[in-house]
Amino acid sequence: GHEKWLSSLRFSPDGSKIVTASQDNTARLWTSDGKPLVTFSGHADWVSDAIFHPDGQHVQTWSKDGTTRVWTLDGREVATRPAPGGDTDRAHLTRDGRRIVLRSRDSAPTVWSIEGELLATLGTHHSYTVAVSHDGTKVFASGNGGDASVYSIFPDTASLVSGVQPRIGRCFGIDKRRELLIAAAPPSWCPAGPDRKTREREAQQLSSAASQLAVQNLIRQAKAKLDNKQAWEKLEDVVINGADQGRLEEALKEVQEALVVAPSSPIYLDTRAHILLALGRSDEAEADFNRVLAAGLDAAATFWGVGRIADVRGDAARAIKYYEKATTEASGSFNDPFQDYARRMSRDGLVRLRAAASKSP
Repeated sequence: GHEKWLSSLRFSPDGSKIVTASQDNTARLWTSDGKPLVTFSGHADWVSDAIFHPDGQHVQTWSKDGTTRVWTLDGREVATRPAPGGDTDRAHLTRDGRRIVLRSRDSAPTVWSIEGELLATLGTHHSYTVAVSHDGTKVFASGNGGDASVYSIFPDTASLVSGVQPRIGRCFGIDKRRELLIAAAPPSWCPAGPDRKTREREAQQLSSAASQLAVQNLIRQAKAKLDNKQAWEKLEDVVINGADQGRLEEALKEVQEALVVAPSSPIYLDTRAHILLALGRSDEAEADFNRVLAAGLDAAATFWGVGRIADVRGDAARAIKYYEKATTEASGSFNDPFQDYARRMSRDGLVRLRAAASKSP
C-alpha cells in the first residue's frame, strides 16, 4: 500500500476500480475489493488528487510538484503538462471530459478546458467544498464561513445561480426549496456565545436533514441516469436493429423523466433529440440539437443528427458540413454502437450528396 497519508480516493465510472492519491508522491490503482493493480510513479512531490476520465480507461493525477499527468490503466504515462490553476487540492472532471473544475487551498475555484484554457473563476475567495453536478452544468462551492454558491458553467462561461450567507446566530444555510444542500457547518465551527447550545442543536438538525437531502438527490440523479440509459438502448434497438417503432414513445417518456431531474443536461437533451428525430419530429429535434451543440458536446451522432435534418430539408451544404464533422471532428466515444452507426451513415450521406453535386450543371 501507500507509505504515507492518502489525499484522495475515487471510484471508476463502472465502480470496478479505485484510484488513490498519496503524500508518498504516487497514485495507485486497485480493484474495488482492495487488490493492488498498478502504481503511478513519476511525480516529484505528493499527489493531491487522482481521478478517472469518463471513459474509465485513463487516470489523471495532480501533484504539489506543479504538474498534472494522464496515465493508462496499465501505468503508462501518456501526457504531462503544467497543472492549470497552480496548487490544486481537488479536481473534478465533467462527464463529457471537456472541462475541469479545480479547487486550491488559497484561491477561488476555477474552470478550465481540457486543453488548459482558463474558462472561468468562481467567486473571489477560497472554497472549502467544491462539487460538480451529475450533468456537468453546475458547480457548488461553499466557504468556511458558511456562505455558499451554485454556479452555472453551461456551456463555457460561469454565472451565479444562487447563493446564501449565514444568518445572524447561525453558521449554516440551505436553499429555500430544500432541494439542494448549500452549506452545513459542524457545531465546532459556530462562534461561542450564550446561545451556543441552541446553535449546536440547530446545526445538528440541519446536518441530519442535509444528509437526507443529499441521499435523495443522489437517488434522483442515479434514477435519471438509468432512465436515460434505458431510453438510449431502446433508441439503438429501433434505429440500428429495426425493433418496433412503439418503443420510441417509451424511450421518450424515460428521457423526459431524466430531464425533469437535470433539464440542462446536454447528454439527456441529445438522447431526446435523437428520439424525436426518429419519430419524425424534426423541428423539436433541431431545437434540442442546437442546445447540445451550444453546450459543446461533439459526439458523432449529434453532428449526424443535425446533418440528417438538413439533408431531409434539401440543404445540401449544411448537411455536408455536419456529415463531415461527424466523420472527422467528433471526439469522445459516447454509446459506441450508435456513434459507429452515425459515422457510417454520415459517410454514406457524403458520398451521395457529393455525387449529386458533381452531376449538377
